[in-house]
Amino acid sequence: HILINKYIKSSIQAEDWLAAYDMSQKMALDRSPAKIVKNYYIVAVNLFISGEREKALKLLDQLVAARPIKESRKQTIQVAQRLLDERLFEPSLRLFKPTAIGASDAEGKNMVLHCAYLCLELNDTKGFERYMAQAKAIEADNADSRGALQLVLGVQAFQSGYPNQALNHLGNALAEVAPVSGFKQVGLYFNFLIYSNLNSETIAQNILAEMSLLFPHGAYTKLLVDEA
Repeated sequence: HILINKYIKSSIQAEDWLAAYDMSQKMALDRSPAKIVKNYYIVAVNLFISGEREKALKLLDQLVAARPIKESRKQTIQVAQRLLDERLFEPSLRLFKPTAIGASDAEGKNMVLHCAYLCLELNDTKGFERYMAQAKAIEADNADSRGALQLVLGVQAFQSGYPNQALNHLGNALAEVAPVSGFKQVGLYFNFLIYSNLNSETIAQNILAEMSLLFPHGAYTKLLVDEA
């Protein structure tokens, strides 16, 4: 296992994601040490970024199956959020899904609402409705889950053609979510789109300036900068 982990680390350092993937397919990931599994999450993310969608999805499914969710929850959420931040919605949803199963507290509700947002991005109406119903049934909440709910409602309103309603929800969301959270970037992104559509260019550019300051390397920021 020590030699295997060294090989994986060297592949990561060399950014040879396909070599690392090939090694993963020769291993029993469910019997591998946690360190090896953790490194393979890095490989999976970068396989997506480099365009190897099918291999990345296969590896992600194997990694999720390799460890009980209670054991790997923190790592799974971190990678899911990284994928969301990269606007890689499909793999992000695959990882958030198991964290939403059986959710009953505010943290779990937040995971459910992440799934609902990703369903909106993926045009999965049935999935969106299912996760919203699940979130509604969870009474517990905190600032993160309240902000997530408002963000999801804001994105839904934007997609449905109700910009003023969307701005109201997104304003509430941005007041609740953490200043450097992934959903902060998402909320600012949709605010920018709405104000641009309303021809309020000064406000839109101020929002983009804030995004560039808070999330200079964010995929949502980059998308707007590239289009500007």
